[in-house]
Amino acid sequence: MNDQIKPRESFQKVVDRFVDQLTFLQNPAEGIPPFPQHIHIEPTNACNLRCIHCVQDAMQRKRGMMDMDIYRKVIDEIGPLGCAISLNVQGEPMLHPHILDMVAYAKSAGCHVSLLTNATRLTAAKSARLIELGLDRVVFSFDAVDQDLYERIRKRAKFKPTLANILEFLRQNLEAGSPTFVCASIIHEEATSGHLEEYKRYFSELPVNTIFVSELLNMSGYSSISSEIDLTKHENLKNEDRPICRVPWENITVNWDGRVCSCPLDFEITCPVGDVRTHSLKDIWQSPAFQEFREAHLERNYACFEKGQTLCSTCNCLWDPEYDLRGYPEFVKKAVLRQAGHYANALTERKSDIGLGEKRISLMKRINEL
Repeated sequence: MNDQIKPRESFQKVVDRFVDQLTFLQNPAEGIPPFPQHIHIEPTNACNLRCIHCVQDAMQRKRGMMDMDIYRKVIDEIGPLGCAISLNVQGEPMLHPHILDMVAYAKSAGCHVSLLTNATRLTAAKSARLIELGLDRVVFSFDAVDQDLYERIRKRAKFKPTLANILEFLRQNLEAGSPTFVCASIIHEEATSGHLEEYKRYFSELPVNTIFVSELLNMSGYSSISSEIDLTKHENLKNEDRPICRVPWENITVNWDGRVCSCPLDFEITCPVGDVRTHSLKDIWQSPAFQEFREAHLERNYACFEKGQTLCSTCNCLWDPEYDLRGYPEFVKKAVLRQAGHYANALTERKSDIGLGEKRISLMKRINEL
């Protein structure tokens, strides 16, 4: 392995990339954008749940687990670059039999590692190991603190055991000095619209770093509740008035079988741009296929790559101002602050324990209630 990049150096690379990208986007039609500082990696596209907002039932793509040789090849390339990775995409990463080895290998390469999990397969032993390995960030996808509502949304999951798994991770993380940045995540959809404040109150009393309310993704119309999102108001806009998604200039997603696409929402890999089994990520990022994908977005010409299956043309993310390439300078201001928060634990040599006493008491109370 290469010499490990320290957290401060890694964060500096994140900031440098934002600055370089701002310069590049003054004329995005020319040249290749700077290599992304964040890579999505899909350990598996299999999931043990069937959440009402998800596309697991709709997905026709073969389920599988990423081979460790593919994974190591990716990490060996991006580790020296100080890249951050997220282990998630379409499946539940804790189902992968070598997920702990994945975290360990990426950390040994100097990557900032995030893990997004539904926590149903988390155990006390796995929590201890993840914290010991130096997992930088964990996002718990846990959509309600009410049992009936949770089990109605997260089908096949059991509320109390899953919440107990999360609380146990919080307890161990607190005992270890809170090395892992913890996010509690809820999706804002019709089922949760009246529950958000209760959710925020519950987790704000616990040793959680941030509470993230994620807007519902329609998954290009393939989510079973995509009808909750109305895009008809945008139908008659002139082409030049439509937003330009920034994802093709920002993101690489490596799927479990090695195929690469730009967007992590491309759950069927409708628009592959390469394969890490035969090419490096750098070559894929600079490839004609990726450039054609970017050019199609600049022209708002999605039909040239959708090939009969909707992807970008019906994606609600396109209409989120934060995803509009034309508003990138404003996005950067927010993104740097978010990234600083994600890196804060690793960057702070001495952590404050202000307020942790009350949160420790609240945590133990919640554990005892279960």
